[in-house]
Amino acid sequence: MPSRPPHRPLRSAAVAVAVVAAALAAGGCTRPATSAGGPAAPAVTATTAVSPATGGPAPDEAVAAADLAGHWTSDAYGDAYVSVQGATVRLVYEHDEGRMLATVRDGMLVGWWTEAPTRTPDTDAGDARFTITRTAGRVELHGGWRFGTTGDYTDNWNLVRVDGTVQPAAATVLADPAAFTAHP
Repeated sequence: MPSRPPHRPLRSAAVAVAVVAAALAAGGCTRPATSAGGPAAPAVTATTAVSPATGGPAPDEAVAAADLAGHWTSDAYGDAYVSVQGATVRLVYEHDEGRMLATVRDGMLVGWWTEAPTRTPDTDAGDARFTITRTAGRVELHGGWRFGTTGDYTDNWNLVRVDGTVQPAAATVLADPAAFTAHP
């Protein structure tokens, strides 16, 4: 890895995304109708003992995708904010105006993170993956990220959901699809 300051918020965001994807993929998802007649956020049900993304803790209780939206924190990497729309997860974090766009694939939440100034692979963008867990009512994300599309993932980016709030500046970015870059 290049010599750079730690990607504290990026790891927090990536963990959140990877955990969500893994949980959705591990237990499958359902899409019950909402009272308004539209599709609801998928329910996440996880039943595996070990996370396929990280080898770490696996979910022991069902988690609804709506449980992922809001404020997250990481002891190592700081705050992140998450929005969920169907199977699409957007995450923003403080470091270098970090952003992540993720989807559920093969039992994991797989995402692409980008950061200022270039938002290009190998220096300011790359893959991320996470597993989601709920243990004793506490929702957590466990996963990692890497620069670009090759090389090893980090495995120490863990996030804990704080609450359902999103700071106004983060909400503005999360609401703008053009602010997020899809995996190349």
